[in-house]
Amino acid sequence: MAAPSHSQSVHPDMLGVGPIEWDSATERAHRRYPRKASTIHGWLVKLRGTLSGNEATRRAGMREMRDAAAIRKFRKQHPEQFRGRPKGSVFWIFPRRGTRGHGHASSRSRSHHDDRRDDRHRDHRSHSRRDDRHHRDQRDRRDYREKHGRHPCLHFHHRVKPHHHGHGTYLAGVLTRSHRVREKGMKLREHAEKERRRERRRRKKQRKTEALAIKIDGALNKNRWWHR
Repeated sequence: MAAPSHSQSVHPDMLGVGPIEWDSATERAHRRYPRKASTIHGWLVKLRGTLSGNEATRRAGMREMRDAAAIRKFRKQHPEQFRGRPKGSVFWIFPRRGTRGHGHASSRSRSHHDDRRDDRHRDHRSHSRRDDRHHRDQRDRRDYREKHGRHPCLHFHHRVKPHHHGHGTYLAGVLTRSHRVREKGMKLREHAEKERRRERRRRKKQRKTEALAIKIDGALNKNRWWHR
């Protein structure tokens, strides 16, 4: 960056930015590549010139901002001239190889694409295997419980239809004046009510059986665990 004039310079400590090392003209002349015009860099140069009171630095920053805007406009109007050039990347410091390796590069890209596709298929297969294993474990646990009767005491694993089952269908038939839908809703309600009555009788019988088993166990083994 250009050094400010001594007549209008401000000490860096007054700005709270610490000591500033300015580039000399010799260092700028020996720079390998000229700095690309940047809006951000130009704005910073303009701000530095404004804070330090250096009009030349401020104008240089404004000029760089105008150059960057012109470059963006030209790139937007002529994209074909910049097509194929590497865009900004963190690997810009590494030079690109010649054009003789284009065939190898395309083959490498195809192989990389095939590898990614194989990885996707492999992931899908692994997910499907995990799902199958999960369902198989659930089925084995359910079969074991049904075979050995390992359900918790006074816990009913079977769930019946709720009491309001079929009411929505019946109401839809009433609103649409559809006799078929209304009859379907009534049948669903009757079926749910019968199932609930049947399940209520089964649970009552199961509770009696379990209560009798608890009494027999208490009489034979002197087990009074429910009194604790």
